Amino acid sequence: MRIEVEDCGPGVTEGETDRIFEKFYRSAGSSGVSQGTGLGLSIARGLVEAMNGSIAARNKAEAGGLIVTLTLPAHARG
Repeated sequence: MRIEVEDCGPGVTEGETDRIFEKFYRSAGSSGVSQGTGLGLSIARGLVEAMNGSIAARNKAEAGGLIVTLTLPAHARG
């Protein structure tokens, strides 16, 4: 199963796409724009990986913003 979440924010630099999942990391482009501790994506990664899934982020094309993709295994019902 794949879930994608898109936002309309400023996006992140190419070097930050992996770092945004680190605890307490906040993108330089987000300072002053929003409040937060930098834990949300780290917690999301922990939950997704605990379910044998993966999470990744990429910038949207020229429109700006970020796309976060969660991939989770689908289990057959039996």
